[in-house]
Amino acid sequence: MDEKELRNNKTSESKVQGSRTSESRTPQNGRQGSRSSQNGRQGSVTSGKKPSAGKKASGKKKSGGAGSALVLKTTNFTLQAFITILFYVIVVLLIIKFSVKVYDFTYEVYGTVTVDKAPGRDVTITISEGETTKNVARKLELNRVVVDDMTFYIRTKLSGKTIFPGTYILNTSMSYEEILNTIADYETAQNNLEKQAAEKEKEDKE
Repeated sequence: MDEKELRNNKTSESKVQGSRTSESRTPQNGRQGSRSSQNGRQGSVTSGKKPSAGKKASGKKKSGGAGSALVLKTTNFTLQAFITILFYVIVVLLIIKFSVKVYDFTYEVYGTVTVDKAPGRDVTITISEGETTKNVARKLELNRVVVDDMTFYIRTKLSGKTIFPGTYILNTSMSYEEILNTIADYETAQNNLEKQAAEKEKEDKE
């Protein structure tokens, strides 16, 4: 009886120890399971964070595209502004140049214009009978008596004076008005014709 009781006690103790070891193991397995579940959660969290990084990259690309578009717009605006300013500057310069030419032309017609300053130089001009005013003006310009043949022609037409044939001694310091008073004066023309006739008679006698 004593031996059986001892055996029974040993078996009961071994069962109690086995149950304790199983109980001690199950919490460890539970802990391991909780750890695996935590790892799974971390994986899901990391997998969930990846799309946000992609969104950030796409957002950066969009912001970069918007920045380049802004640079292009600014460049285009600057170029257009520069071209517009350059166009207006050229127009203003052309207007100024045209205005200066108009002023010079008008001043030559109505003002006191001379080729040289006093005392100048004497030039002998012969105007043939029937010679046109335009030819006379061109002859005067070729001999550097007037600044421009066209302005002298217009001045002559506006004055209403008639140019008479003859030989005249003009000076490069004379103005348009003084030249017209000389070649369009009837008495001066008659005196020149008389002088020419007298010179021809002397040549014939000799």
